[in-house]
Amino acid sequence: MKPRLFEKIPLGLALAFFSGLPAYAQASDEGAGLYGPPVVTDWTAPVYPPGLKAENIEGRVQVSLVVDEHGVPGNVRTTKSTDPRFEAAAIASVEQWKFKPAVADDKPVAMGVGITLLFKLPEPKKPGLLPPPASMPRPLKKTPCKVLSQVEAEFPLALAGRGVVSGRVQVELLVGIDGSVSDVRILEATQAEFVMPALEAFRRWKFEPARQGDLAVTDKVATSVSFSAMDGLSEATRNRLSDIRVNLAEGQRLEQVCERAPECTVGISPVFPHDAAVAGRGGEATVEFTLGSLGTLFDVRVTNASEPAFGRALEAAIRASKFLPAKKSGVGVTAPMIWTHKFRQPAATPPADPDAESSETRVIRIVNAGGKIEGARGLDRKLRPIWRQLPVVSEGLRESGEKHTAEIEFVIAPDGRACLPRIVNASNEEFGWAAATAVSCWVFDPPTRGGEPASVRVRIPLRL
Repeated sequence: MKPRLFEKIPLGLALAFFSGLPAYAQASDEGAGLYGPPVVTDWTAPVYPPGLKAENIEGRVQVSLVVDEHGVPGNVRTTKSTDPRFEAAAIASVEQWKFKPAVADDKPVAMGVGITLLFKLPEPKKPGLLPPPASMPRPLKKTPCKVLSQVEAEFPLALAGRGVVSGRVQVELLVGIDGSVSDVRILEATQAEFVMPALEAFRRWKFEPARQGDLAVTDKVATSVSFSAMDGLSEATRNRLSDIRVNLAEGQRLEQVCERAPECTVGISPVFPHDAAVAGRGGEATVEFTLGSLGTLFDVRVTNASEPAFGRALEAAIRASKFLPAKKSGVGVTAPMIWTHKFRQPAATPPADPDAESSETRVIRIVNAGGKIEGARGLDRKLRPIWRQLPVVSEGLRESGEKHTAEIEFVIAPDGRACLPRIVNASNEEFGWAAATAVSCWVFDPPTRGGEPASVRVRIPLRL
């Protein structure tokens, strides 16, 4: 038996994976700390233009400026005035003001602010220690960033070979002050395989940065990318090419069941059972189920499996998937469904294009060749998840109120995909497979060791 090296992740970190917090931050935009605009510590009242004073003309000037993280004002300019002859005096006044910088999340930050200066007669004999309330600085409204250029995401070749023909990834982009995408938070993905192509594409998008007055500021943008390899195909052809399809009786046509076939909105790939994978065995399984008129799954059952583990893996995958129902005359209808999946061992010779096979297939090839996969010690940086799926179980197990646990060992491939999960122990068999299936969808920042891409073996506990 080959030695198994792994790194066990503490339960605290495991629970953090399910916190629902962004991968790049553990707080809201403004954090849990203090937040506020710059505070005036000293000011110089504007000098009333003599000519306007002699004519008994009053006025108002709106000034825009940037107060940097040290409290120094800059980019002082007027944006609106009742009489342009007041503007020079307003600018000269504000340029002499002193500030404590704005604060965000307990840290001093630069901020674009606006100040309204009032020219009223008669002038006060002696200016106050601070400006009047109407002249206190206020944060300027932020102008959102704008897309300048986009990069299309490529459809994963490995998925095209498995019958997956469409998908979608929803994200939140963090756009920096230079207009580049500094981070991407995955909000939803129909299949884990789409996550990395989407990330690679989004990180190359360019924006005109958001602004607060003259200050370029970071911004967040919610957007999505769609993948499709079925544009222009008929409903019947789509159904025939899909791995998960309407289970038509012999001689029955799709239009007899529905006018529009069900759509798999979240397609989860089945886990390759660990013991079979490392022993070099492939397999096959078929799951049949009923898809209700609201997209709910009923009567999920394994109807064929070359080994029980293949059936359990496929059943867990279908429970974790999501669907839009079949439709007839624009109304959702119930449809019998079937999914037959073949669990294939890696080909003897790797394909010329490495992207033509999945990360899991490459990991299985390494393991079967006796390759050593080490734990997380010695990595260049801590493992950081960027997408994770929750375990999905049957309604009966979910409503039983029982508490279940499972410990899953898995490999994080050099591209960040979680692969080849092994159920180390589980208090319930169904939850064990659900946990392994969920983990197989996780995506991490690609791990490196000594600057080189690395595979990493880890363990993690999960709870129901």
